[in-house]
Amino acid sequence: MGDRGTPATRNTASPPGWRPPPDPWARGSATRWAWPWPSGSWPTGSTARGTRWWTILGLGKLVCLYVDNDISIDGSTDLSFTEDAGRRFEVHGWHVESVDDGNDLDSLERAIGAARDEANRPSLVVVRTRLAFGALTQQDSSPAHGALLGADEVSGWRERFGWSDQEFFLPDAALARFRQVALLGEELEAR
Repeated sequence: MGDRGTPATRNTASPPGWRPPPDPWARGSATRWAWPWPSGSWPTGSTARGTRWWTILGLGKLVCLYVDNDISIDGSTDLSFTEDAGRRFEVHGWHVESVDDGNDLDSLERAIGAARDEANRPSLVVVRTRLAFGALTQQDSSPAHGALLGADEVSGWRERFGWSDQEFFLPDAALARFRQVALLGEELEAR
């Protein structure tokens, strides 16, 4: 096995159309906060009370991403959670943006940009996603929430998206972005 970055461990080609996701901190201060919430792990009562307090405090640099895939470990989130998360936060005074397809990076970037631009209240970006997106038989299934997909499922996914069938694959654009973030982290730590 080669060392990090050699062709033995890393493919150099990115799949067609792949690009890194938007950076919530690209505009303005590095003191911005982002907090992901998956739909199967929605905030408890005490956290929900905290979200109202964050509105009162006017935490305009807080951007929460609500990842809505309608799947929990036990099955559909309808088993235990049926409210409209975006509407709930609007009622609490939050700025709310919605993205109908988490794979539409242009829409995601616009929504995060609008959330970043909100200076006086926290923002929630509701992002509709597909659990195990592209998997041949496990997409949108509760087993995909925590179980291994298996070699055949992964191989089929790689083939569907034109990725290398290597055991480990990291697109060049992703590697470049990770290295940029590492350098930024080093710069911020040095301050």
